[in-house]
Order: sequence, then C-alpha cells, then structure tokens
Amino acid sequence: SGCMFGLRPVPATGISPETDFRNSVIARELLLGRKADIITTWRNWDPATENTTAELQCIQGGRLPLLTWPLPASVPAGANAGITAGTYDAIIYGWGQAVAALGGLVLFRPMPDANADPNFGPSPATYITSWQRIWTIIKGSPTQFAALSPACTAGPALSATNVDFVWAMAQRPTVAAGGNTWASYFPGAAYVDWIALDTYNLSPPTQTIDTLITTGDFVSPGSSHNWYATYAGTRQPGGEQIPLMIAETGCREADDPGVTGQTFSKATWLAQAQALLPKYPAVAAVVYTDAVLPTGDWRLDTSPGPAVISDDPAANPTLAAAITWAAGGYFDRRMKVLTDGAGNVYLVTDPPGN
Repeated sequence: SGCMFGLRPVPATGISPETDFRNSVIARELLLGRKADIITTWRNWDPATENTTAELQCIQGGRLPLLTWPLPASVPAGANAGITAGTYDAIIYGWGQAVAALGGLVLFRPMPDANADPNFGPSPATYITSWQRIWTIIKGSPTQFAALSPACTAGPALSATNVDFVWAMAQRPTVAAGGNTWASYFPGAAYVDWIALDTYNLSPPTQTIDTLITTGDFVSPGSSHNWYATYAGTRQPGGEQIPLMIAETGCREADDPGVTGQTFSKATWLAQAQALLPKYPAVAAVVYTDAVLPTGDWRLDTSPGPAVISDDPAANPTLAAAITWAAGGYFDRRMKVLTDGAGNVYLVTDPPGN
C-alpha cells in the first residue's frame, strides 16, 4: 500500500538514555526483520532539559523522528492561554532552533490529544491560537513571524522548512466539553502537514483497525464520527493533499488484565490490520506502540511465536555484533535486516549505489 510503518518503542513518561534507546530500536527491528520508517520520541516541555541525540540518530539512520512534545503536569491547566500571550515564547523558540538544526525532516507532534488534555479540552479556541503561534514561531515565514501579536522577541524568524507539524487527536476524548468534535480543535490546513489519530483497540468494545479508522471521536455515549471520511482529501491552501497518520495504535492480548470480550490474539489483530490498511490510501503512516504502558502491554511480540529478541546487548550476541559491526548499528541508512532458513538474523548493507 506504500504506507510507512513506525514504532513507538519507549514509555510515555520519557525517552530512555540515547544508547539504550538506540539499542532498543535495533533489537525491535531485528525482531521485525525490517527497519522502521518512523521512530517516536518523547521530549520534555523545556528544551534546556533535553537534547536531540535520538532524533539525529534517526535521521542519520534513514528513519523519520516523530518528536512528540506534550505539555507536562508542571505547566498549569489553561497554559494554552499563556502560549497565546507569549509567556512561553522562549521555550517554543528553543525547540524550533533544536529541530531546525537537525537538518533532516522532523515530524513534530506538539500538544497531542488535546481533546483528552485538561490544559486544552474545555477550550478548543485557545488551543487553536496556541497551535498557530507555535507553528508561526517555528515554521512561519519572516512576514508571518513579524506579524505575531504579541511580538516574539526570542530571536529572528526561524522558518524551519525541515519540520512537518503533525496534528493528532485522541480517538476517545475524556475532557471534551460542549459537544466538541475533532473539528473544534483543527487549527487550519495552512498550519498542518499531517493529520493524525491516536487510537487503540481498547476493551470493551474490541475493534479492528478498520473500525478504529472509520469511527471514534466519542463525544458522548453512542455518538461517533468517521475520522477517515472527515479528513481524507484535506488540502493545504496551495492544493497539496495532507497525508493521514495513525500516530499511536496497538492491541493487547485477550488474556491481559482489563481486557474483556476479545476472542482473538494480538498476532491475529496485526495480520488483519495489514490486510485492511490498503482500503485507506490516504493513510500514509502507521506508528505502532511497541511498549508497556499503564494501559497494558502493547508490545508486538507477546503472541505465541518466535522467541523474543532481547534489547540487552549483554544477553543478545546478535545485537551486540550488529551494534559493533555497523558503527553503532543505527547510523547506516543502507542497513537491512535479513534472516536465513535456520532463523539466524543478520545485518547487512545494500551494495554501493543502492
């Protein structure tokens, strides 16, 4: 179908130290038998407490980083009003500098799941103005930057053309007020490069990727809207079609705690998802949550099947050799993962020129 496949290999509480993060990604790619097109990273609000080493590793290794930038609990509820007022301009500008300096394309997902975030859920209008200010500070033209009110005094216009803004809503909002739908939070096609949905096979009810894509936005019990039909074909002012992304998705096992009414394994759900996705050509990327979260174990390899490949080099000689042989393993954009008939796993590079 031409759909890119991505992994979210880290917990929502923050990314691992960069070396562990790199090794974890390589281990999961060895398990899958392919490189991921997209790797999700999670970053703190203040760039002074962060670095972008993992994102740089992604770019150097031929993967797209999906840099997710949520509001932390330390930012008080209603912080979107502070963004609009320019209170956080220095922080926003600092992140703009960081992602612009990476050079390669960065998928930037600020303030995800606003319809499930108490900072924004009750007030879509101020969320929209906050998003537009963030976009203008990081990506706006010098003319757009100069027109900001209040003015941004953190520095000159960045106009970071290597940054794609990913607008992501939650399938099931928890704080939406007054019947707000996804459209209530849409900042405008001129300010969005990707339209994304964060959606999981939650139980009950159990859902296929088919129903996750075409339903959701549960504003009140019994109500839903067709996400795919709503946004497929959305175009920017210049006419370019905005691609769709499933920025977070996953399935648990039927016997996981809290799962009821599910009669199929995770492996069956994944196979079905692969078969169904070609029905939705506007979906250009799917990012799977390959992690254990407070909501459950979403990892790819929990169904019966091949042995789990450890992401600890000390316990996995294949991984250790791959990391050593490939100058860190993560940096060669030509790297491929191959398996032989005996189940052995190898990392190889394409012939020169490929």
